[in-house]
Amino acid sequence: MTPQDFARLFGSNGLMQEFFDKNLASSVDASTWTLKRSADGGERAKDESLVAFQKANVIRNVFFAGGEALPRLKLDMKVVEMDTSIISIALDVDGTVLRYAHGPQISHTIVWPGARGRQEVSLQVVDNAGGQSAIKTDGAWALHRFFDKLVIAAGSKPETFTATATVNERKVIFEVTASSVQNPFRLTQLQSFRCPGQF
Repeated sequence: MTPQDFARLFGSNGLMQEFFDKNLASSVDASTWTLKRSADGGERAKDESLVAFQKANVIRNVFFAGGEALPRLKLDMKVVEMDTSIISIALDVDGTVLRYAHGPQISHTIVWPGARGRQEVSLQVVDNAGGQSAIKTDGAWALHRFFDKLVIAAGSKPETFTATATVNERKVIFEVTASSVQNPFRLTQLQSFRCPGQF
């Protein structure tokens, strides 16, 4: 799916939000994602189709937090550990470069899509024998493809996680802080999303 199609479905003015606003907003308590009481005061059964709109709401909040026209992510990343056999690494996220060489652990802000517009992510590793190895991904979802190649684990706070890259049998561990408590690379609402049934 292209970012444009993704935005058309999940964006702030996308199909899911537009349908919800026009047809359901007045009948749904969005704080609990349940149908409001009927006119006679009776309980209304929860419609399973509301689950799709609840998931779409989470997806929209993660990828379109500032009302952007296209999906956008902002992360803070730093290296917290790497093998002693690695001399240095360079993570290039479409022009924003995080370099590390066993020094102070400094956080870098990463924005996707990047300013360069090449839609590329690469992690270059230089080992103590002078060898160079890399992980590279490209395309509109290159940052997601990059994290798909890493092992992700929950961090010490809801908005943080660790991502372990293995390059030529050498490990680099990043600490990543997302702008949401929802991990954009392991978002269960996106992975399990299905279009709603009929209303």
